[in-house]
Amino acid sequence: MLHDIKHESARLDRSLSWIVQRCVKIALPEIRKLPSVNDIPDTPEDSAKK
Repeated sequence: MLHDIKHESARLDRSLSWIVQRCVKIALPEIRKLPSVNDIPDTPEDSAKK
C-alpha cells in the first residue's frame, strides 16, 4: 500500500499526507458503512446467543 501511495504522490507531485487525506475524504462514506468490531461476532456460538 505504501508503495502505491508513494507512486501516486510522485505522479501527482503531492505529499504523502495529501494523498492519504484525499483518499480518506473520498472513501469516508464507504468506510462509515463498515461494521464496528463490536458488531461482528467472535465465534459462531456468539451469534447463536443473540
